Amino acid sequence: MKNYSLKKINNGDIKYFTISLGLLPGYDLNNDSYSLETIVDAYKGWIQEKLSEKEISFPGKILTGKFIYGFKDGQKVISNSEDAVEIQGEIIRNYCSEIFENDKALLDIITDLAKTLGNTVGQERVHVTFMDDKYILE
Repeated sequence: MKNYSLKKINNGDIKYFTISLGLLPGYDLNNDSYSLETIVDAYKGWIQEKLSEKEISFPGKILTGKFIYGFKDGQKVISNSEDAVEIQGEIIRNYCSEIFENDKALLDIITDLAKTLGNTVGQERVHVTFMDDKYILE
């Protein structure tokens, strides 16, 4: 059994991000949804690629849920739900001290991950939150 010790991380030494996206490609209700494993595999592949290129990658936790939305198609009103994922990630100073203070560089890495995941599952929009700012890739 491991004997854990508690180490506090100061608020100034951690930054958070989320990436949210659906698993149904496009807006066609007849499309088949991608699986959670597709996202897991794409995320793992992205991390492996970054590490093999000696670049920085960020860990994350993938939560599943549903996107609920509606739209008008001519005179017809349509509502839909689709399987979705949210990646909750954290950036800790100790693991990327060389760029931790450069929010633009951090956001570029997060955006690269979001684009990779969005393209993997054919998404029209990917939602990104970094610190207190919200972005949409479309």
